[in-house]
This record gives sequence, C-alpha cells and structure tokens, in this order.
Amino acid sequence: MRKQVPKVMKNFWINLPQSAKAFLILFLLGLSIIGVIDLGQLTVNQPIKPSPTTGYYKVSFIILSDVDDEPISKAEVQFIFDGAPAPRYTNDDGYVSISIPKRDYIDFVIRKKGFQNLSRRINLKADLDETLIYPLKPTALPSPTPEPVPTSSLFPKTEPPEKLPETSQEVESILKNIAASVQNWKNRNGQYPDDIGTNEINLGTPPGAPGDRIDYWPDDIPSNIDYDHWPLENGFCYVHVASLGKNGKRDYPLSQEVTQPGTIRAIGDDIVLGIDVYKCD
Repeated sequence: MRKQVPKVMKNFWINLPQSAKAFLILFLLGLSIIGVIDLGQLTVNQPIKPSPTTGYYKVSFIILSDVDDEPISKAEVQFIFDGAPAPRYTNDDGYVSISIPKRDYIDFVIRKKGFQNLSRRINLKADLDETLIYPLKPTALPSPTPEPVPTSSLFPKTEPPEKLPETSQEVESILKNIAASVQNWKNRNGQYPDDIGTNEINLGTPPGAPGDRIDYWPDDIPSNIDYDHWPLENGFCYVHVASLGKNGKRDYPLSQEVTQPGTIRAIGDDIVLGIDVYKCD
C-alpha cells in the first residue's frame, strides 16, 4: 500500500517562500554531505587488526644418558633469548618439542639432577626436520663392584684406611660462605670476579680487585682454596669454588662444568661447590 504525504505537510511546503525553500534544500544537502564525510572518516580510522603470527619453527629434542643411551625423563630445557618461553621438560621417552618464533639461532641449557649441564646453540634454519639428540654425562660415574676378597686376607686385622676425600660439614660450610660472598661481590660490581691463579692460591689472596676483594676468605684451614671462573662452549661461563685438599693440587678437570650450581662434588682429594653457569658473550 502506497503511503501518502499528509495534507498539512503539503500545505506547509506550498506556503513557504522561495528563499526559505532554497535555504532548507541547501541545509538538508549540507547535512547529507557532512554525514558522508563522517562515515568515510569512521571507515578510514577503524583500526586494522593484525594478522595472526605464523612465523614459528618447531624444535624437537631427545635427551639420553651418555652411559647407556637410555632416555632421560623430566630433563629441563631452558631457552635463552628475549621473550623466551618457560622451561620445557622431557617425557618418559626423553622427548620434548617447542615452537620458537622465527630467528637465526637459539641458545639453550639442558639440566637434570645427577647429570652435567649441557649448553648448546643451534641454527634454526638448518636441519629443523630432524629431531636433535643430546647425551648428558653423569656428574659421577658409579664405582665398579669390587672383586670378592679371600677370607685369609682379612687376618690379621689392620687399621682402617684414612677417609678420602674429607667432606666434612666444616669444609662444606666454608665453601658455601665463600660462594655467598662471591655473589655479593657480583651484585655490587655487576659481574663475577676474575679467575685466580696459582700465585693467589698460594698467597691466600681472595678473588676480586685490589682494594675490593670478596668479604669472606678464610686463611686458617689446612687446605688451599681455589676460585675458578672460565668460559665454556657457545658463549657460556662457569663459576665455582673448591678446596684443594691435603695435596694442594687440582684433581678436578679444567675449563668445563665440574658440578652444577649449588651442588657439592668430591673429586679425588678436592671438594667443589658450583656457583653459576651463565651467558657471558
């Protein structure tokens, strides 16, 4: 049904002067133009939603024991880069995977109690279709089972041998106090003290700089104390403190991670306390 314009409106329009009609037409036309412009501005100023990020690499690992090639479960994989995700942990098959935002390479550290930490850098543009396999070395290999001793050799009785190495609570307490003092020095200076050499060990010189040594460094114990701070592979550095035992010589290996941070390890006549493994390049 077609709607008709009311007579009142028709009469109103007919009775309007020509000048009023022209003004009203221009006014309505202006409103129409303004409305079109505003609509265009709203369209232009609408925020553009960013497209979803699709640039990711998938990295997969299998972590094994260096001794028997058995998978290591619950090994921690910590990635080191700006915006890195939380650590990932291997499953019962030693497997773990993660999606990494596209970049040229990543650094990471693999940790598991009872094994030495492993620090590596991988190129994300190469061999990503392969699952990367990394063996971990145990912190201490199990001692071989001794052969049975003939009963005749048990007599006559002899004095028990001296216990080596000596892992007394006193030595452990001293090493822990030194480690805390090293951390305090690092907090003051923004970095760990440099490695000390043989001369400093023999003279009992604490780590640090002239006029700014660490606060705690005992000189009244029977064994020399050594502080080591050396680079590892792929831009990582390692820090520890050690008691050199009665022979006064290093029995532990050099230029590698001897024990995990916060862990005490006995090697020969030495007692070693790990302090830190950190990115230093």
